[in-house]
Amino acid sequence: MNRRSVASARIDTPSESIESKLLDILYEQRAYIVFGTLGLACIALLGYVRTGQPWFCWWSASSIVLLAGRMGTTVAFSKRVIGAGRPGLWHDRFLIGLWVNGASCGVGAALSILWTDELTQLFVLMMVTTFVMGSASRNSPYPRAAIGSVLLAEVPSVLGCLASREVYHMLFTPFVVVFTFSALG
Repeated sequence: MNRRSVASARIDTPSESIESKLLDILYEQRAYIVFGTLGLACIALLGYVRTGQPWFCWWSASSIVLLAGRMGTTVAFSKRVIGAGRPGLWHDRFLIGLWVNGASCGVGAALSILWTDELTQLFVLMMVTTFVMGSASRNSPYPRAAIGSVLLAEVPSVLGCLASREVYHMLFTPFVVVFTFSALG
């Protein structure tokens, strides 16, 4: 083994260790994933009970399917053989689940802003706000995950506020934008 390959081996080891720890941090979020997604599904069901709009049932059901997929990936990650699979593959799997969840929150919030009563809007926006701040802080070691989930949740909310042409939603929009930049920070 020449000097260059020894130096290369030393450089790669810490990087792999950091990647492994990052993956462990990302996949240790089981409780947050379960309670956050079930909370979202419950809010959607309450929206259906309150408004009778069937899209709330679809939102709730898709949240449960998403939860099953994310938990399946988490269980697969925990059962993997140490070092099995490249870290990027596990990052991508986590990222896809998180981004789909963020988009689900954002679309649900936008539809709620456009088609429901004020109390339902309040509960949905509170849930999305909780998701965004929790996701931003928990996933901050992986910026693509944190930034993506924040934008996928908040951009549809902003668009829903603007599309509603309701004065309170229009006034709420700058606060959502500031909140989004705060979460991205």
